[in-house]
Amino acid sequence: MTGRSATTIFFLLAGLACSSCSDLSEDRDEREREHIPGSDPDAIGRHIYACNDGRNYSVDLFEDGLTVDLSPPDDKPMRLAAFSQGMTYVGAGITARISGLEMQIERADRPALRCRRK
Repeated sequence: MTGRSATTIFFLLAGLACSSCSDLSEDRDEREREHIPGSDPDAIGRHIYACNDGRNYSVDLFEDGLTVDLSPPDDKPMRLAAFSQGMTYVGAGITARISGLEMQIERADRPALRCRRK
């Protein structure tokens, strides 16, 4: 095989791989936009928290105990993860610490929220 043939095959395979990745990414983005709190079949439980801003937030728990979906009212759920059980859950620009019946939500652009499970 000549160097030119190998280069052509490489670019064809790379293009094919990139086109399939973008399709998967678009499918995932579409699923996230359509996600309804509490609708994930992998969730094993749900808790509702009343927060000091007067709104209710829901938390969907997953079997591993290290992943939750935090759903603010009137907004899409945010996936948060912890390194070990009992730790703070972390997501993109947000943290949630759950201890017993209490939860504290912190974001860089908003005041911290204190919440209590209903």
